[in-house]
Amino acid sequence: MYNNERGVSLAEVLGALSITAIVLGVVLVMLNQTHTSSSQITSRETIKQESRDIIDHMVRSIRTGFTASVSAAETLRLEGPEGQYISYRLDGNTLESVSFLIPDGGTEKVLIRRVMSSHVDYLHAGLSESNTRVEITLRMQLPNGQIDTASTVAYTLR
Repeated sequence: MYNNERGVSLAEVLGALSITAIVLGVVLVMLNQTHTSSSQITSRETIKQESRDIIDHMVRSIRTGFTASVSAAETLRLEGPEGQYISYRLDGNTLESVSFLIPDGGTEKVLIRRVMSSHVDYLHAGLSESNTRVEITLRMQLPNGQIDTASTVAYTLR
């Protein structure tokens, strides 16, 4: 027999396995937290981009020469020169854009119906007395109950 035997005892193997398990557990928890945070950030940025896109769509429509009217605080209606309309309506948390045509006293014909977002918490459109200045405030629900508010002012061409 050798006096200088090389080997690992059972206690050393169990100690190494315990340390490895603890390190792997910590690494997995960190990876899970990183993934969760990344998902929330991605979701938040997507909703904020939706907010910017909605505001841009409204402003472009207003600046195209449509006349603005507000039937309720949560409904903005734009009327074009040839009987075309765009209506932005908030129903619960869903903001919908409806483009339709009413030819010379005829019946309404829906051209495009589109859900713009299902994360809208609040929409307010206010008009100046001359109906040329439109103030738009849009509040979006972000993950974890956070709120993002975007607002702008647009002027009609009429």
